Amino acid sequence: MKNKQEILAVAKAINADLVGGALGEMKGCAAYVEEVKMSEQGYLTKYFGVSYYFHGKTDNDVIDRVTITKRAFREIIRLFPVKFFKITSSFALIYRAEGGLKSKCLRQEEFCPSCRELIRVGLEYAENTLRGKWFTPKELEAKKQFDDLVFCFAMFLQCSLSYRMRVQDIFGIMDKENFRKAPIKELWRVRKEVLWRENVVKEMMSVIFWVALLGLIFKRKLICGFISELDFDKVRMDEADWYFSLRRGSYDYKGLSLYQRIVEAEKIDKEEGNIILEV
Repeated sequence: MKNKQEILAVAKAINADLVGGALGEMKGCAAYVEEVKMSEQGYLTKYFGVSYYFHGKTDNDVIDRVTITKRAFREIIRLFPVKFFKITSSFALIYRAEGGLKSKCLRQEEFCPSCRELIRVGLEYAENTLRGKWFTPKELEAKKQFDDLVFCFAMFLQCSLSYRMRVQDIFGIMDKENFRKAPIKELWRVRKEVLWRENVVKEMMSVIFWVALLGLIFKRKLICGFISELDFDKVRMDEADWYFSLRRGSYDYKGLSLYQRIVEAEKIDKEEGNIILEV
């Protein structure tokens, strides 16, 4: 087995890409890319010294476009109250803009399993629920906008690891049967747990849950139908996702503190023979 210095020498010799924050949000959590490949689970990235494959690949150009799009969306939301259709239309126009995020959108099979499941249910649920109701040009445009926004949301999660992992953790907390029986009560329980785990963007997460609760009140059938169609096991963290969450202190994944997760990370590294390069 190569030691840390030998692995670093190999990574630098082949001019491997260095990804900041690849292994976590702490100092020394950057990692060199050893391999990127396409699989049944979408794109996978192998980092030097780490046995687990990360779900996704790093493309700074795409990440920049995702960041710009999210900022534009936030500015539009500040105009609330505005008619819902006008807001979604504005979102779609930004996403579709020449050279914008849509031009870099992944194919469905290239997304990670969590995002792929959200896309599948989003597209299928809209198609099955609203089949035969797209009559006028305005309604057809609404359908296209909805499809585009499903992919836009998936790109946000795919390219923003902190958002994706939070969504995965939320579905790890949520009980599907409890949600079916009493959706508002279950969402309120999940909200309390998530806010307890959140360490950085507590206010933003609170707002998101209030929006979700309002959605349940006014669009209960739509939201409950979407949740019922989701395969929670495909959205939740798998073993590799869990590993890449362990050194991130902005949120207490699975309710464990950063210290507890660092202990878990060191245990896994020892068992797997991982060598953290601390770059």
